[in-house]
Amino acid sequence: MKAAASKRVEPLRLLRKRGSWSVEYTRLVSVDEHILRPERRRSPATPDVLRSLGRSCPAERIDEAVAIMHEADDGSELAFELGDDGWAEASTATPSQRPLAQSELRTMLAETNAQLAVLRGLYDALLARVVALEGTSAQAQRSLPPRMVRRVPSRKSMLDSLRNGPRIEEAAPPPDFSPVAPRAAQPAAPHAPRPVAEPAAPPPEADPAPADPAPDATLASAGAASLSTPSADDIVGCLQMLAADVAVTKVRANAPTDLADFYVALLSDESGEPLAALLFNQRAAAELGAGILSASVTERDEQARDGLSSDSLDGLNEVANNLTGLLNRANPKRQVRLGVLERAPVSAPAWLANSAKKQAYSLRENGALFLLVR
Repeated sequence: MKAAASKRVEPLRLLRKRGSWSVEYTRLVSVDEHILRPERRRSPATPDVLRSLGRSCPAERIDEAVAIMHEADDGSELAFELGDDGWAEASTATPSQRPLAQSELRTMLAETNAQLAVLRGLYDALLARVVALEGTSAQAQRSLPPRMVRRVPSRKSMLDSLRNGPRIEEAAPPPDFSPVAPRAAQPAAPHAPRPVAEPAAPPPEADPAPADPAPDATLASAGAASLSTPSADDIVGCLQMLAADVAVTKVRANAPTDLADFYVALLSDESGEPLAALLFNQRAAAELGAGILSASVTERDEQARDGLSSDSLDGLNEVANNLTGLLNRANPKRQVRLGVLERAPVSAPAWLANSAKKQAYSLRENGALFLLVR
């Protein structure tokens, strides 16, 4: 009985590996008189071996296996499992892995420790290199001269500055604001009834009383020359508070003679007499009018080329209104009012080209802003 049991076999898999076919089968081996233990074995697959192993399976399954082995070999590995319907192709992956021996584990651990030691050495070298580079960079930065960074005033500080009275040092404008400052000595004192007569003696038949000056002359108002201009820092800070990303720089420049490209707003006293003026060329109007609305650079470029939108024109009026507040803060006893902001006015006062005081500011792409005081 034991001998008969030991000869029972059941084919399981047909394998092709490296061009050679083998067959896996299960052989029942008796352990004792009542227990049989299955053992999996593998043998080279030949027709004779298959027929000798296939006493427990139909003969047609053996013929199918022989036909499979005679197919063309393309170099791939194949596996077929025997089922109820015949041989079916199966995965060639090994379902389990043999556990490693102690010597193999010790070898693998030693190799892992060696690789870890190499990685630690590379890490230490890289860390030392980074520390050296950072130290060199810090030393180079300390050797450079300090860079002055202009701080943009906050909205609260600017509003507080507008509410406060004029500073004492702002009573007289800086010399660079007015290249024609010597003309300020020509007008008479504010309480004089009329200008000083010409030095040349009048002819005997002439009327000794001098003729009244023209309405647009620079000396038309005795109080106009008393207006003080705000400081350049206050004006730049006010503009950057309104449009933070718009760069404004004070420059020396002559007042424009052609106002075709300018928006002009006159600042008049209570009697309606113009005492000052604000001039924005098209580029400056687009930068400030659209910049106060947080418009992009592309939108500002389009409006500088094609004209201001209605919203940007309102924004430019707000900018002019804030600059008027700065001028009034510098002149608490002689307040002015902002007039209509006009594009290229036809009837612009003649004194704009020959003002007593002026401030000029430059913006991006030839933008120009002028504050003119009569």
